[in-house]
Amino acid sequence: MSELDIPTRALLQVEPRALVQLAEGGARVRTCVPEESALVRLERRMDKLFRVRLEGERRPRWRHVEVAAAWRHDLPDRVFTYWSWARLVHRPLRSVLIVLRPGARRGTPTDRLAVEDPDTGRRLLDFRFELVCVWRLRARELLARGEPGLLPLLPFAEGATAALVERALTRLGPVHGPGKRLELATTLLALAGSVFPNVPWLAMIPRETAMKSTVIQQLLAEGKREGKREGRREGVLEGRRELLALLLRTRLGRRAPPLVARVEVAGRRALDEAARLVARPGPVGALAEALDAVLPPAEG
Repeated sequence: MSELDIPTRALLQVEPRALVQLAEGGARVRTCVPEESALVRLERRMDKLFRVRLEGERRPRWRHVEVAAAWRHDLPDRVFTYWSWARLVHRPLRSVLIVLRPGARRGTPTDRLAVEDPDTGRRLLDFRFELVCVWRLRARELLARGEPGLLPLLPFAEGATAALVERALTRLGPVHGPGKRLELATTLLALAGSVFPNVPWLAMIPRETAMKSTVIQQLLAEGKREGKREGRREGVLEGRRELLALLLRTRLGRRAPPLVARVEVAGRRALDEAARLVARPGPVGALAEALDAVLPPAEG
C-alpha cells in the first residue's frame, strides 16, 4: 500500500462535491451522494461512485471518481474497466481521474484510452474521461477559492510552499474535535508530509484531537500491519540465515566462522546466491572464495 492511499481515499469520503466540481466546468454541483450499492457489483473495487445533481437539472447523473497518487500508464485502462462495469447499472455515467503528481518516466498523462486492431489498424475503442492533473493547478488559486474540500490538494499544486500549506490549515479554522474540519485538516497534513517531509505537520494539531481523526487512526493501523509484515519477513530471513550457517559449518569446518558472521547480516539476494554456491559440489577452498565474493562484510 502506498503511503498516500489512506489520505487520498479520505478526500473522496470527507468532501467529494468539491472534487467532482473540478471536472464539471461551469456547471455547479448541487449535491454529490455516494452510490455505495454499485460497488458490490464490481470484481475490483473502484474508488467512489457518486450520484450528482447539477443546479438547474432535475435528473441525477453519476460520476465515477478515481484519485491516484502519481500518473501511471495503466490508469486509463483501470478507469475504463471501472466505468464499463458501473455503466451496466448507472447512466449517464462519466469518469473523473484526479492525479496528484506526474509519475517518473511513466508516460504522458492523457484523458483517453484508444485501442486499435494491430492487424488492420481499425479503431476498436475510443474512451474519454475527465482528467485533473493537480500539479497543473495553482496553489494560490486553490487557496483563494474558499473550498475547504480542495485544500488537501494544495501541497501538490503549482507554486505550493510550506507557508501556503500553513495558511490552508488556518483557513480550515481551529480544530477542536471530530468532524469534517478535523478530517480535512489531518488529510491536508498527511499529504503535505509527502511533499515537505522536513516539517512536523501533525504536531500542528493537538495530539488528543488528532487521535480522534479516522485518517490518523487508519494510518496508525496500517503502520502496525506493515510492522507485522516486516517482522514476518525478517523471521523468514533469520530462518534462512540459520540454515545456511549450519550448512557452512558442515562443509567448511574451521573456515566457516568468518563467513557465518557475514551470513548473519546478509539480505535475501546474498542468501540466495550463497545457498546456490553451497549446493554445488566442489573443493572447500573454491567454495570459500566464491562465498567471500557474494556475502556482505560483517558488521563492526
